[in-house]
Amino acid sequence: MNREVFLSLLAMDSYNRGPEPLVNNLPVSGGIGTATVLTDALAELDPNAVLASGFYAIAYEWNNNGINETVISYRGTNFPDLSNLTPAAAQAAWDDSSARNASLAF
Repeated sequence: MNREVFLSLLAMDSYNRGPEPLVNNLPVSGGIGTATVLTDALAELDPNAVLASGFYAIAYEWNNNGINETVISYRGTNFPDLSNLTPAAAQAAWDDSSARNASLAF
């Protein structure tokens, strides 16, 4: 299978496991194709913090044509509801250099 396609599948798989998965009853253990789950965020971090942040990651061991690779797939955070954001709060966030220099990846 094409490497980029398979890595995309592993990234998508992180949305279907762990807390609040999109596919119900899919176990964290196991894997997909020739990739097996090594560990996940729930095993390494406080489960309540994982749920609160919306962040979740899985580390896979992938046998890619005889070459073992470790792949880390993750899903992002839950962004706050900005529908009630005031202009003053938006300006304050913009003025914060860390917010101005941040980039988002989906």
